Amino acid sequence: MALTKDILGLGRTKSGELSVTQRSAIIYTHQAGATQSKLALDFRYSRRTIYNTLKRFKEHNTVKSLP
Repeated sequence: MALTKDILGLGRTKSGELSVTQRSAIIYTHQAGATQSKLALDFRYSRRTIYNTLKRFKEHNTVKSLP
């Protein structure tokens, strides 16, 4: 079963940022083999949001908010 935002009960923060939990779920699910398109459908975020989340994790090796 995919960890969608419905299951996690998540929405974006007031600033529009994904929470650390949301980012972690996206990264975990991607590492488990889900494609970026599948993640976008399951989490109901744009493919660009998924791409940027994975890219930032790869570059900085963290899911924390960056300045």
